[in-house]
Amino acid sequence: MKLVHFKNLALMYGWQISNYILSFLLLPYLARTLNTSGFGVYAYCVGVNAYLWILVEWGFPIGGMREVASKKDDPEALQKTYGKIIYSKFALIIPATAMLAVLSLNSAPGIRQVVFVSGLMTIIGASFASDWFAQGVEKLDRFVSISLAARISVTLLTFFMIRNEDDAHLAAMLHGLFGLSSGLAGFFVITLSYRFRPVREKVSDIVASVRAHFSLFLARSNSTLYVAAPPIVLGLVASTAEVGIYSGADKIARICAMLIGPASLVVMPRIFASMNESNRAAARISGQFLLIQLAVTFPMTVGLFAFAPWIIQIVLGPGFEDSVHILRLLAPVPMLIALTGALNNQFLVPLKLDKKLAVLSLTCALLYVAVLTGLAMRFEAAGAGLALIAIEVLMIIGALVIVMRADRAYMRDAWIGMRNFNPMKLIRSS
Repeated sequence: MKLVHFKNLALMYGWQISNYILSFLLLPYLARTLNTSGFGVYAYCVGVNAYLWILVEWGFPIGGMREVASKKDDPEALQKTYGKIIYSKFALIIPATAMLAVLSLNSAPGIRQVVFVSGLMTIIGASFASDWFAQGVEKLDRFVSISLAARISVTLLTFFMIRNEDDAHLAAMLHGLFGLSSGLAGFFVITLSYRFRPVREKVSDIVASVRAHFSLFLARSNSTLYVAAPPIVLGLVASTAEVGIYSGADKIARICAMLIGPASLVVMPRIFASMNESNRAAARISGQFLLIQLAVTFPMTVGLFAFAPWIIQIVLGPGFEDSVHILRLLAPVPMLIALTGALNNQFLVPLKLDKKLAVLSLTCALLYVAVLTGLAMRFEAAGAGLALIAIEVLMIIGALVIVMRADRAYMRDAWIGMRNFNPMKLIRSS
């Protein structure tokens, strides 16, 4: 099986480049309009929404994609899988809303209402989100269009409606609106395209589905934790200005890391499907794509470190001078995220080492919260950056150890795939 389907790769990168452009238009505007304090309030609400989204989506974006990829030629099995996962996410609305209530009540008095309303829209949107299904069946046309349309609409509304620091609350509401609209639109596209109809699901099946994907939830929650926790922790132990200084640099580093994301989402279903043929075929795809990820992200790391002063000046503007040091500290983030994601999604998940990945993720998450809190109290924004780099390195080392102990042959075949990789054979035409 070939590494990448050209049409899906083109769609995902068209969507990602569009998001990249919109993010780079929106970030400087919000940074200059909201100032450091207002941007900190916005970043705090976005962090809360990220936690809520990951809770409702659970481990289904990866687990559901894996199930769909192996059953995409069986319409009846697809409907059963889709219905089971959607009902499971509906059940998760209850704990997500409870979590939102706690976070809202513990927020600063002036932002409690906006945290709750924006978060509630996010919860509903996440419960209906169906991009995992489109990725599994490798039919992304409509999903790319929907996501892009929602993103453009919210970006335009932001430019028209956000005028000064007092509009930070409104910016957070628009973020929640994006999650709500994209989630609902995707759900209707899937149900209408495949003519899925509501079917009764046993409570026991829903509970079993949630339990089966718990390990993948723990693994996925790490990536969101690393994004969402720093603004929340800094908001509790430092000032909103420190939140803004860190979040501005962090967003730039993560926008760079986003560039490898679309290809990963296209390759993963291919790896899962290849496992039906042989582990060797899947391993070679995993190794080849890992090589691509390193080749793409290493220059990003060098560029972020070397050009940090100019990047901050152009993107964030006056008042964010202290973000230069944070961006240089976070320069390795694109490469580290690529390595972590590759080892998790292209090695551990195909080998169904979900439980070991969950233990590793949970251990790293607990360590991260402790290290983040301690370093943030001592060094504020710089401490948050140090904590992130340290825990990403630990995650990479842990994943390597797990794969080597579980299946040396898979790692060996992945290495063979890397050595024999020919860029001219990267894609096949659609």
